[in-house]
Amino acid sequence: MLGPNTSQLSAGNPSVSPLLGSFEGFSAIYINFGTAEILKDDSRRVAKKAEGAGVAVTFEEGLHLMHVHPIFFPYYPDARNTLHNINKWIQAIFDK
Repeated sequence: MLGPNTSQLSAGNPSVSPLLGSFEGFSAIYINFGTAEILKDDSRRVAKKAEGAGVAVTFEEGLHLMHVHPIFFPYYPDARNTLHNINKWIQAIFDK
């Protein structure tokens, strides 16, 4: 995802992880993850860091769900609920 120059990036580069950068000036963000995924702690830290920078953060944590669980919407009600919540969030942004 970072492209062909990935090996030239230092481990402290914000392109490697959003936790390494600044959230100053960001618009509202929606963070969704499942508690069964490896990135759950990073997701919580990103939300906290963004909120600390004054960003409006909508945070949804799916109990026992895995990474990218919304793609399984045809099969799981929790995935459909997540997509519904994302849709409501987007609509609220456009309705402002």
